[in-house]
Amino acid sequence: MENGTVTPIRTARQKTGGRKAGTPNKATANVRELVGQHLEEIVGALLEIAQDKDAPASARVAACRELLDRAEGRPAQRIEQVITESANSQRYNDYATELRLKFMEEHGN
Repeated sequence: MENGTVTPIRTARQKTGGRKAGTPNKATANVRELVGQHLEEIVGALLEIAQDKDAPASARVAACRELLDRAEGRPAQRIEQVITESANSQRYNDYATELRLKFMEEHGN
C-alpha cells in the first residue's frame, strides 16, 4: 500500500519458448532407446553387484538403491520451510482489515 492505494502483487513471468509440456527431450531420446534395449543386462549387472559379497559395501548399497529407486520409486523427500510475515504483508493485512470494517459500517453488517 503506497499513499493509500494498493499496489498489485507481481506474479511470475509466463514461460516463453522451449518445448511444450509433455514433448519428449530429443537430446536424451537416443540414450533412453539404448537403455531400453539393454535393460535386462543393466538390471542383471546391478543385481550382481548388489549380491557380490566381495564388492565394497558402498558399491553394493549404491546398486541396491538404484534397483529400489527404479522398482519402487524414490521415497518422498521431507521439506521443511519456515514462513515469516514481512512488514509488507502486515501492512496489507491491516489495510484489508480497515477496508472490511469500513465496508461493514457502510452496509450495516
